Amino acid sequence: MSSYKISKFTSEDIPQVMALQQAYQQVYRYASIIPGEAYLSAGFEGGSNIFCAFDGKGVLQGYAPLFPQLTEEPQIPHTIWAEVKVTPELDSPAEVKDLLFERVVDRTKEIVRASPGHQARLTFQYHPTETSSIEYVLSRGCVHTESVFRMMRDLTLELPMI
Repeated sequence: MSSYKISKFTSEDIPQVMALQQAYQQVYRYASIIPGEAYLSAGFEGGSNIFCAFDGKGVLQGYAPLFPQLTEEPQIPHTIWAEVKVTPELDSPAEVKDLLFERVVDRTKEIVRASPGHQARLTFQYHPTETSSIEYVLSRGCVHTESVFRMMRDLTLELPMI
């Protein structure tokens, strides 16, 4: 029996999700911080595509959003973007990650069944500094297939003349 309660995301969860993201970014520099309000968008289906793991005290210890990009083109696979993120201070993160990952896979299957006729890819995108998250999804059968590059520029520095 798990000591964590998994529930769908609601607007009341935004402060805890933001706090978790900020704590996570302190450990994994360059990890993306998504404004909590973005999780209220239609792509997350009213919270049905975001799972939150709360401990016995009601404190968020992890969450897993899914963002389906469904296509009409039969030769192009559906892409289900996902991540599993837990608070970095967690003593044994595997239990929370396992619970969330299981929900991600189950929800992905539901989405794919509701939109047949396409291959589907469950896609995780982590910054290279997010080593524990990368190692976790690799340990669950995911494989590295491609990378997305993100470029940044410090605008407090002078722009070079080209």
